[in-house]
Amino acid sequence: NNKGYHGQTTPNASQPWGWNAAGIQATGVDGLIVRNNYIHETKIAVQVNGNYPGRPSSNCLVENNEFANIGGYSDDQSHVLYLECNGERVRHNKSTQPPGWSSVYKSRGTCTEVTDNWGLGGDRVVDLVESGNTRSANPTCADVVANNYFERFDGLDNDAFIHFGGDGPNIKKYKKNTLQVLNNTFVSRRGGSVLVRVSAWSQTVVALNNVFQWTKMA
Repeated sequence: NNKGYHGQTTPNASQPWGWNAAGIQATGVDGLIVRNNYIHETKIAVQVNGNYPGRPSSNCLVENNEFANIGGYSDDQSHVLYLECNGERVRHNKSTQPPGWSSVYKSRGTCTEVTDNWGLGGDRVVDLVESGNTRSANPTCADVVANNYFERFDGLDNDAFIHFGGDGPNIKKYKKNTLQVLNNTFVSRRGGSVLVRVSAWSQTVVALNNVFQWTKMA
């Protein structure tokens, strides 16, 4: 029964929280730390927007949190994390999602590191795409997905564990840096799975020392 409106510091009884409200939301921040929280049954767990106005978010750390039952079944607008920062570290988090629910870690930021996380269920696990707010030029730093354990079950779409590149109409804005996929364990209970789906020929992926266990591999 919470009442309020995002962006206000005091409740507004006439305006309920939006249907897509996040447990934690920030805009135009520098040096944000989200640590040691348990967030569950929300549309989005943590959302960091990239611009307020003319001030991009930067240096965002999300660590040692537990997330459960975020979003809804086959809903491409639900995410455990939705980040848009210049410099992102997502590490030592635990996510437990019903099969097919939500992308787990989605980023429109730069220099993203997703390391040492444990994830069960959900739809797409890591989604790294273009940004209109934080990236004035494509950075040369690699995005990194390393030392994670991810296990997924049947869902309606998103057969890829990781999506890299872009999801908007302007391909010129898609990522042009490198994705490193290192030392992860991927377990699939689905009928078919893809490790990484790239969006265009401008992406490069390096995958080393990973463990795969699934029924069918594409």
